[in-house]
Amino acid sequence: MRIWSVLVAMSLALSCAGVGCRLVQSRRTMPAIAMLDSADWMVRQRAAVALAEGAGPPAEAVPPLYRAMFKERNPQVYGAMLIAIGASGIAEARPLIDARINDPDGDMQQWARTALKRWLVANSLMDPQEELPPPPHRLYGPATPPPDSPASKPTPGLEGRPL
Repeated sequence: MRIWSVLVAMSLALSCAGVGCRLVQSRRTMPAIAMLDSADWMVRQRAAVALAEGAGPPAEAVPPLYRAMFKERNPQVYGAMLIAIGASGIAEARPLIDARINDPDGDMQQWARTALKRWLVANSLMDPQEELPPPPHRLYGPATPPPDSPASKPTPGLEGRPL
């Protein structure tokens, strides 16, 4: 599974140059959104990994991804979705991430910490090259994102309760 992730990341990195990156992102978005509802957990995991690549999921993928997380029962898929929603930087992702930071499952803790770092980077609260320190640390507490960051306003399409 890691080899697939590395190959996807490499191909996206090589093809992401200006307008080309947005084109690649839109090509992967529509199939990935549909794949979130697959009965096969590996397909759902691949969709989440694809949405997490690069700068994270595009705006149109965030509501379906967010709703899919509340239905997900497979821990590996949930972890991949958590990372993807963290990469979006939306305010609604932070409580989901915080709830798993100290999860008894070590893998879930790692996924939550990766999601937290992606969320902090998306909201300009951490440099991408920095390492996330272990808890307890101020980065694990309440955050005040800059006014123009993704978490500074409610996310369109997420009004009301998740399905």
